[in-house]
Amino acid sequence: MTRHPFQRQSHRPLTTLALAVALVVATGVLGACSVVGNGLTGPTWKLIALSETVPYARTEIPAADQGRYTVSFADDGTATITADCNTVLASYTAERGGQLRITPGPATLVACPDDSKADQFLAGLAASTGYNVYGPAMSLYIGNEGSLEFAATE
Repeated sequence: MTRHPFQRQSHRPLTTLALAVALVVATGVLGACSVVGNGLTGPTWKLIALSETVPYARTEIPAADQGRYTVSFADDGTATITADCNTVLASYTAERGGQLRITPGPATLVACPDDSKADQFLAGLAASTGYNVYGPAMSLYIGNEGSLEFAATE
């Protein structure tokens, strides 16, 4: 088929290719975003249990005390932690596949009651290597050593 010199050439293959390239780039960029859409952001998470694997131990946090240990993740990669009587600001990265790193930052330094689990809680958050969000529940994994179990606040 011969084309007339003034006949408009179809750019459909180039347009399709450009859209495909844009889709691949957008998917890569959004996939590289380590925070938005990871399931962590939104609710404030209250600690309901601490678990260790060796030796196995699980410490349930009484319902009345769960508000003393919370974490809220923001879309900008920051987190606000309530560790009993102290507030801690942190940064975090969450990757595809459930990898997580929390880096605690500035904190208030109020003396907490003797029954406080603040030190265990903060150590667990800082050692977190992964997470899983399933509905109103979340687990933060501390390698193979244990986990922190959370429930979304109501």
